[in-house]
Amino acid sequence: MEYLQYLLLIPLIWLLICASGMLPVVLLRFSDFSPVKQPIPIFEKAISVIDPTWIQANEFHGKCAIEPLGIPMAIFTNADDTIALAVYFAADQRIIDMVSKFPGGISITTSTTIDGPLLPSPQGIMYQAFPGLDAEYLLRLHHEATEFLQQTLKTELLRHDDVASDMKKFTSDQLSYLLFRPWKILTLPYRYAITRHTRKELTLVQQAHKGIINIEKLVRQSQGMG
Repeated sequence: MEYLQYLLLIPLIWLLICASGMLPVVLLRFSDFSPVKQPIPIFEKAISVIDPTWIQANEFHGKCAIEPLGIPMAIFTNADDTIALAVYFAADQRIIDMVSKFPGGISITTSTTIDGPLLPSPQGIMYQAFPGLDAEYLLRLHHEATEFLQQTLKTELLRHDDVASDMKKFTSDQLSYLLFRPWKILTLPYRYAITRHTRKELTLVQQAHKGIINIEKLVRQSQGMG
């Protein structure tokens, strides 16, 4: 009987993990992504961990600073606005995200955190994670991924006209995606314990070779064929 009681606790613990995993995206959905009125302190904190000469050499410029959930985030874009670079600190961890997007709701994020694949995302949202890398090497890997997608999808990158609005829309779309597919929420404990680690340090090309991403579906999606 006591053994049975422990077994009954397993689904309860599983559901609690799922609920705690959903909480951040729910809070982000209703968070304020408006640019802050005093962005300079946030940008100063960002360039304390990224060499400002590197930013200038790679033609990045400050776009805006936001504080969703009170997390200071400095956002830069490159010369043609096809790469958004976000620098922020979460739980005392410095995180760098580089994001590029393509037609059809397709995007690639190259990040220093492995938590990107934690939540199931709509088709076409892709991540590659390389913890501990500096911005220079991260940018090189990001360029390799975007070049691969441009050649594969036979399409061009889209401009980042309003990064903050794009981020807010993404959190809204992801929440809607999960709420309409509640069975995917039940995968969160597995994704936390296994998926985010097994996809660590896999380039986009390697993910394609392993079948983690479906190239044929991506091509159809980029062409508006669903």
